Amino acid sequence: MIKYLKGWNFMRLFRLLMGVMILWQGVEAKMWYIAVLGALFIVLAVFNLASCGGNSCSMPTRKIRKY
Repeated sequence: MIKYLKGWNFMRLFRLLMGVMILWQGVEAKMWYIAVLGALFIVLAVFNLASCGGNSCSMPTRKIRKY
């Protein structure tokens, strides 16, 4: 569990917190479409799906050739 949580950054924790808050408010107000939106935020945070899908925003690594 600790190994899994080491890879979490601020945005992932923020998405999880926002998801829990939105889910809670949706259930409390009996607005189920809002609760589904909160659940979506939680899924995005848990599975880390919202940060640059397919690693498209990362910089390419520079290959160093040894002669």
